[in-house]
Amino acid sequence: MGSGNSVITLSKSQQSRLRGLGQSLKPALHIGRDGHTPATQRALEDLFEHRELVKARVLPNSAAPAREVAAAMAAEAGAALVGVVGHTFVLYRPNPRLKERIALE
Repeated sequence: MGSGNSVITLSKSQQSRLRGLGQSLKPALHIGRDGHTPATQRALEDLFEHRELVKARVLPNSAAPAREVAAAMAAEAGAALVGVVGHTFVLYRPNPRLKERIALE
């Protein structure tokens, strides 16, 4: 399921840039009561096929806190956890197949 990559490490400036880009995004993935499941991980992988930055929201009735869900999903997807604010988090994973990529430098 996951890409098998190691987790991506970002510099503070890269993280700051991605956090800024993530602010304008609407959550593309909603995690419900069951928290992080194989189904939510598959949905995340599908989203990463077409973009490099994914914003997700953990619904308030979820069993697990957003920070915990975000860390688990990032590790399994080989993605970088850009930031967690309240119930929302942003993940980044480079995708060399995209025409328009995020320039980090």
